[in-house]
Amino acid sequence: MKRKLPMIVIFIGDMSLIYAALMIISISPMKSIMEKIGVYPIPIYNFLDGALRVLSVIFLLTIAYGYFKLKKWAYLEIIIYNVFF
Repeated sequence: MKRKLPMIVIFIGDMSLIYAALMIISISPMKSIMEKIGVYPIPIYNFLDGALRVLSVIFLLTIAYGYFKLKKWAYLEIIIYNVFF
């Protein structure tokens, strides 16, 4: 039998996935497409910025997956991630 997820879990998990998708879009070099959809990244273009964005996307997708599976570590990580960012 499958457990039904609470609405708040679905909402927070979906917001995490949307934020990860926007971060993936902000990594792309095509700035005109990003500006059309309303995403304006901070104009710091060096290797460290790109690496931090990629690591952040991977980290956020991992947290969202665990959060949808109702893991306790994912709940704590999503709180920590949202407090710091």
